[in-house]
Amino acid sequence: MKDAFMEPKRDLYQILHVSKDADVAMITAAYKIRQEQLESKPDIESVNELKLVNWAYVTLRDSVTRAQYDMKIQTTATQASPAITYYRDASELAHSGEGKGKYTLLLLLVLGLAAAYLYSNHSNTAKHLVNEDAAVNGLVNNQSKEIDIAKQAEEEQARANAAREQALRQNQDTQKLAAQQREFEAQSRRDAMVEIIRQSQQAQQEQMKKAQDRVIQFQEQQQANRSIAYFACYNAARNAAQEAACARMR
Repeated sequence: MKDAFMEPKRDLYQILHVSKDADVAMITAAYKIRQEQLESKPDIESVNELKLVNWAYVTLRDSVTRAQYDMKIQTTATQASPAITYYRDASELAHSGEGKGKYTLLLLLVLGLAAAYLYSNHSNTAKHLVNEDAAVNGLVNNQSKEIDIAKQAEEEQARANAAREQALRQNQDTQKLAAQQREFEAQSRRDAMVEIIRQSQQAQQEQMKKAQDRVIQFQEQQQANRSIAYFACYNAARNAAQEAACARMR
């Protein structure tokens, strides 16, 4: 990670591939492009570069942190000027013909200042790299947490949707069963009414048949009675005729 940060001659603008006068929209668009490019590559260099890109985007998208960064790179560019001035003065002193002792002393002073500057700059750079490394790691960790939170929220939403769908299906099934029950009850009532009508018609038919049977039986009884009366009358008439004939024969 530190090796990625220590690449020379690259600032955050160059990491995002934007100019120093780019606005927030341009920075955001460039960040998305770089993010998509690097996320498609699984190698460690792309992972480290993505951390740099994330850190550059977080720094440059905010006006305050961007202003602080711009001031920092401007200050770094101008920090070498004291050593250059001392070196120029030493050179002019050497060419002016003054004593070698003063020249040597001044040269040693310049070298001491340069060494102190280099040590201070290296120490500040090391501290800055550590801070940047921690900041990028913090950003990556925050992004991982945000991804986990978003994933958890998505899973909870999916479970909620599934629960609603299940409840809807259960409600639909309940309504369907209720409708089927109502239809069954209505059909049962219709069947019962049909059965009552059938039984009533059957009872009426049986009563009509019984009445017809009684009429027929009555008619047959009358016919039998008439036959009996006829034969009785006939026998009586025949007996009377025989008696009359016998009387004439006497």
